[in-house]
Amino acid sequence: VSVYVGSQSIPNPNNATSYDFSNLQRSISIKRILVNNTGNANKFCVSHLCRYYVAICTPHEEETAEFAILATTNGGQIPLFDGQPISVQVNGNEYEYFSIAIDYAYKDKPALEVAVTPMSGDVDIYVSDEDGNQRPNSTHYSFKSEQTGSATDSVQIVEAEQGTYYIG
Repeated sequence: VSVYVGSQSIPNPNNATSYDFSNLQRSISIKRILVNNTGNANKFCVSHLCRYYVAICTPHEEETAEFAILATTNGGQIPLFDGQPISVQVNGNEYEYFSIAIDYAYKDKPALEVAVTPMSGDVDIYVSDEDGNQRPNSTHYSFKSEQTGSATDSVQIVEAEQGTYYIG
């Protein structure tokens, strides 16, 4: 298979201007594309949100392919969506960061609950409602939950303000 990554829209393998990165190597089983935004953040990101579109295709129409795909971030914020759980693994004494947007056009003065159910280990939640603190931690946060053990941790905000909440 060939892998194409675009930052503006779904990549078209037949149009090189529609993708920013590709891996067209033949005869290898694992293909990787590393996207490093260090020098290109303005090109790929808007308001600290970087979005990529991935296309996987076979080089020949008559071929069939089966594959697994994995995307990871290195310290970036993973956007959360209302009611959609995700699974993540984090190493000890490290953080994974998330964000969720509260839009009053969608819900008027909604309650916000951030809940984490650990599959293993002990996790804590730190939430920031400040744009100046997009990586909340044990010393810099607006709300926190530090339950001990493997119990579900949660932070509840009765009337969430419109804007973005950051979770670590």
